[in-house]
Amino acid sequence: MDILSAKISWDLFDVQSIGSYRLYINLITKVTLIIIFIFLYLFSNNLNLNKNSKTLIFLILSIFCFSLIKNYSLSYREIPIFLYLICLINILDLKKISIINILTLGLLPLFSLLWSLDRGIFLIATYIPMILLMLINNRFKQLFSILLIILISFLLFFFLVGYIEFSNFLFNSIDILKSSDLLNGIIHPSPFSNEAESSRATKSLLLIIVNGIFVISLLFNRKSKLDQNHKIFIFILYFLAVIFYKIGLTRSDGGHIKQGSSFIFILSIYFILFYFFSLIEKKFFFYKLKNIYFNLVYLVLLLIFLLQNVPLNFYNNIYSFKDRFNIFIKTDDYKYLNKNEIRLINRLKDLTQNETCFQVFTYETAIQYYLKKNSCTKFFHIMNMGSKNNQLIFIDQIKNNKSKYLLVGGSYQNIGNMKGRNNTELGPKDRFVYIEKYINENFEIYDKIDKWEILKRK
Repeated sequence: MDILSAKISWDLFDVQSIGSYRLYINLITKVTLIIIFIFLYLFSNNLNLNKNSKTLIFLILSIFCFSLIKNYSLSYREIPIFLYLICLINILDLKKISIINILTLGLLPLFSLLWSLDRGIFLIATYIPMILLMLINNRFKQLFSILLIILISFLLFFFLVGYIEFSNFLFNSIDILKSSDLLNGIIHPSPFSNEAESSRATKSLLLIIVNGIFVISLLFNRKSKLDQNHKIFIFILYFLAVIFYKIGLTRSDGGHIKQGSSFIFILSIYFILFYFFSLIEKKFFFYKLKNIYFNLVYLVLLLIFLLQNVPLNFYNNIYSFKDRFNIFIKTDDYKYLNKNEIRLINRLKDLTQNETCFQVFTYETAIQYYLKKNSCTKFFHIMNMGSKNNQLIFIDQIKNNKSKYLLVGGSYQNIGNMKGRNNTELGPKDRFVYIEKYINENFEIYDKIDKWEILKRK
């Protein structure tokens, strides 16, 4: 993930800084919210319910999805997925598929893979039911156009970056997908057990089963208020939600299980609201309620939302936006470091000023950024290095570059830990034993700063 974000942010603001990157992430998160709201509007509007019921469902779902963004269960990484869902609603509802929808669906597979590898794989998987659906509905011309655009986009990407870069991208992606379950290290907790995060995982798995029952019953219920196209969309959304839970299987800590469950939670709330308002609309009093009462409810929901999420200095922030913007993107990168980190960076800059490259053998990828040095291997982010084969490539490249210095240790060791991570730290030296053996045989400690060790070639 994030192979494009830093480059885009620095080009967009014309300032290469951590501040400009953070601002870009903040802005792209706001864009994500807008895209999600558009999707929820279309999703809710397709219900065969009263206008006020659909409005309330839209508002409640919007507030819920906003909370998912705030607690990082959803992020800007989901932009391609929500764009796909918007296009899918359009092609199901419209008799004629627009050129914009065809073009978007054709470009999304490549874009999603570059945007975030796992999200790209999830998205491409959901193309399978969409393609089958278009075949059943005899939309051969539109399907051919989408598949042709997909092919052309990949060919253009191939010629743009060249054979070597494209091959590296392809083999690296395959390598990550093959080894990610192993290198992330935390096994999914058993349902109804005392294991860490078991209750969260159990709840998510139960919701997947319950939602599956609802989806099946909807598909075969001819008396349902939902039309056939909307039922098909819900089925594809459920298919996506199940695949998306792979995030919680790949690394089964609380945060990733929560992320993986986000779409199934959205679908669950959608079903609850749909059945609730379907029941309410059967009551005669519902139709006697005047619009003014519904408008008051909308106003109350809006006020509650604003009071909880809009800061008190909101208006002052608007007036001072330009000044704060310039200050933020131009903030010295060293402001984000503590004293020991500053000591480390300054020491490394001094040692490596005549070196063409420097290799970091810690999980702290930002060190490379601060030094403004190329890594001596292609593994600038060693967290995902994984296999024995990659470790041997790492060793060969270190040998060929004749790296004089190497950094090990650090304060970010437990990112690679498995269950029982409170008792055992799995730093790089524990996970990459072939590299650790090579380092012990060819390097020695030159300097120590806090939890880091600077090694020098023997």
